[in-house]
Amino acid sequence: MSKMNKNKLLTTGSVMVALSAFVPNQNEALANTATFSPTATVVDPITLSAAQELLFGKMAHTGSSGHLTITTAGAQQQTGGVQALGGTYQEGKLAITGPKATNLVLSVVGLAGSPIALTTAGDTLSITRFNFEDPGTAVSAPAGTFNLKVGDATTTFKFAGTGTAAETTNLSFGAQLDVDGDEAAGTYSGSFVMSVTYP
Repeated sequence: MSKMNKNKLLTTGSVMVALSAFVPNQNEALANTATFSPTATVVDPITLSAAQELLFGKMAHTGSSGHLTITTAGAQQQTGGVQALGGTYQEGKLAITGPKATNLVLSVVGLAGSPIALTTAGDTLSITRFNFEDPGTAVSAPAGTFNLKVGDATTTFKFAGTGTAAETTNLSFGAQLDVDGDEAAGTYSGSFVMSVTYP
């Protein structure tokens, strides 16, 4: 091969390398993009406390069944074979710290399966229903008041208002105590747990 031919090959080769450096990336030229801007909102946690104990007071029975009820306003009522005798009685109050105008889910732990038992010396009285005052706007009841009874897992309600910040409100409640009519005299006691969560 002559010297001239060698130069031609080298020149041609250098031109080919230079041209290949300017070939565009077709994938980059045709690519489309989309930008997302995710957000998240953190709400105040719900906190609870027993602001006032539920007390049924004194009663007597006539040997037949009946009910002793404490209303959401703290009144003592009797039905059937039960006689209300006063004593120390009052409605319960559940202090709820959370936002207004937001649906909340309330439950009495265990009530979905059985009554809440008050016992003494082998005898039992049963709380079978809890009644709650009108919180301003009750989702579950047109009249505003709402309740939980044996067999109910939860109920939904919300406090009236427009604020989004957490506020503390006392929710008053009463309950119905079932009496068979053969219970022994004595002081009956028990406990129950209320829960409030976001839906």
